[in-house]
Amino acid sequence: MPIRQVDQVLIDVLNKVRACRFDEDNIRFINERAVHKSDISPSCLRLYATRKNVNKANSKEIKRLSGNPISISAHDSIYNGSTRKATSRALKEKRLLKELELKPDMPVMLIQNLRVSRGWVNGTLAKFREIDEENILLVKQA
Repeated sequence: MPIRQVDQVLIDVLNKVRACRFDEDNIRFINERAVHKSDISPSCLRLYATRKNVNKANSKEIKRLSGNPISISAHDSIYNGSTRKATSRALKEKRLLKELELKPDMPVMLIQNLRVSRGWVNGTLAKFREIDEENILLVKQA
């Protein structure tokens, strides 16, 4: 299942930051919880502000994992009635990759809902296990 924050004080501070309505107390609250980068466990979830930073971190992490990478190329279709240019623009807006590299036991996070009724939603954490011609096997993390 996706991880949801339950600390209402933190939720309120984050909402104020998101809306650019924070004050000195909010800044102090955040700074009191600052952790030095060297003290963060490699297994901690990291959030990035840009796709560029995400790609940089993912490239670094995949090199750290053992095993050979498996490269998966996207097979995208033209939307019904759309041009190739319009389809390409739509895929770019959705942040979909043209190629994805995975390694066994690599952690992944869904960025779109796949099967809501089974809990495969945006934010779900899983580990990649294997792939065949039709399927990618992911195991949900507790």
